[in-house]
Amino acid sequence: MSPRPASRPARPRAPAPVVAKAPKRPRFAGGLRRLADLGRRLALATGDEGALVELVSSVQQAFPDCACAVRLIDPQTGRLIGALAHGALLPGARDKIEISEEMMRRSGLSMASLPPGVGATRTRQAVFHKGARGISVPLVGAEGLVGLLDVEATGKGRPPGPRALAILLPLAPQAAAALRNAQLISELKSVKRYLENLIERANALILVADGARRIQVFNQAFCDLSGRRREDVIGRDLVDLVPAQDRRKLVRAMAESLRGHPIDHLEIGLLTADARQVRVSMNTSALVSSDGAIEGLIAIGEDLTRFRELERRVIHAEKLSSLGRLAAGVVHELNNPLTSIIVSAESLRSRFSLAREITDPDRDKVARILDASQRILRFTSDLLAYARPAPAEAAPVEVSDLVGTALQFCEHVLRETSAQVELRIEEGLPRLWGVRSNLLQILVNLLTNACHAMGKPGCITIEAFGAGDQVALRVRDEGGGIPRDDLHRIFEPFFTTKPGGTGLGLSIVQGIVVQHGGALEVESELGRGTAITVRLPTEPAR
Repeated sequence: MSPRPASRPARPRAPAPVVAKAPKRPRFAGGLRRLADLGRRLALATGDEGALVELVSSVQQAFPDCACAVRLIDPQTGRLIGALAHGALLPGARDKIEISEEMMRRSGLSMASLPPGVGATRTRQAVFHKGARGISVPLVGAEGLVGLLDVEATGKGRPPGPRALAILLPLAPQAAAALRNAQLISELKSVKRYLENLIERANALILVADGARRIQVFNQAFCDLSGRRREDVIGRDLVDLVPAQDRRKLVRAMAESLRGHPIDHLEIGLLTADARQVRVSMNTSALVSSDGAIEGLIAIGEDLTRFRELERRVIHAEKLSSLGRLAAGVVHELNNPLTSIIVSAESLRSRFSLAREITDPDRDKVARILDASQRILRFTSDLLAYARPAPAEAAPVEVSDLVGTALQFCEHVLRETSAQVELRIEEGLPRLWGVRSNLLQILVNLLTNACHAMGKPGCITIEAFGAGDQVALRVRDEGGGIPRDDLHRIFEPFFTTKPGGTGLGLSIVQGIVVQHGGALEVESELGRGTAITVRLPTEPAR
């Protein structure tokens, strides 16, 4: 037998490498990191609601087994001003703010420092449905108690312990300050919106200009009156919106206001977008900053257009009263001898027509006497009609009948001027309410003026259409138009640009329209013609 080989000694095995295991991270470590970064997150939150959501969300992630809530109060009144909960609060718990004596001690609170309505208890009471143990951390800021942070186990959740309290107590002042700041910022924004809305919707004219007279605020009332868009006005010099004759007055008033001396009842013109002028009355005063420096001025005013119109009507009524007394005497003194002149001239014309020895020049002289006398008679009639409109009872008047009668009355002047008439009468118009003879006078005067304004063959358009609760009558001619400088004078008594005119036709029209509670509008373009629109009521004035 062959000998067995000797066995080799076994190699010692290398020890297995030791792998160090990372410590097990708590499942809510991410939430704790979020709490550590809470101050920055609250500062970035949008408004008080955003800050509230961020705080509740961060606490809930740090303590996922618990329900949590934040209830905010006014530090002065103790009134609840906001609340957000992750979990179901018990009935009445939302508005019931109570702090345990231990938390008061840890937060440096005393009974005297608690706002009204906030209570103190020996032990904490549950605030969530199926709630167990928990903590309620006071949120104390510079103004005092601003809220309460509740973290509470519900169901089988693990209640927050000393570690949670150690984390939340240092965070509470930071969270209180951030929440209060966010709340104050929201309140400031709310007040700013309210004031902006107040200025924007005010019936008064309001503007603000800086020390260099540049417009900073131009409210809607100013936009409506001037016909300008706000974006076209902001940043412009206020003086640019005022006519040249009022600029020196405005500059002096602004200089006084910027020196701290308020100006009352400054009446100036305002240039509109369509190159018109409206009169406004302004009260101006300085805008003073918190450190006492004058930063600009504010002007609050009113549109004087309606006031000036009422003033004009009063003056017009006074003129009518004076003219009425004068007219009565003048007409009485003129009509008696005038009647004798007309009767005598008619008699002479009748005799001259039969006498052969009377020459044509003599007959022409008698004809001129009659024409002049008739003209004076018409003038005295117009004078009385203007000064003392004939009183009569108002009644319903058909528009189409009124227009037809006016055309019959004006047939001779239409024929003399070779004017054509185009009618545009809207169907189904309600009847006018007024004195028929006076309304007829309006149309006759407007048609006569239109014929004389053209001076050559052309077309006169008569329109009648509904205008809200009124009916509008418009007479449009193809004459030469009225110069802009004369537009505001055409209703003045005795103002005329027509050779041989009395200047009372449109004044009579205006007086009748005002008596009936209507309105007049004039549109004119040189070389194109003029349109006068009369708006008249369809029902008696109430």
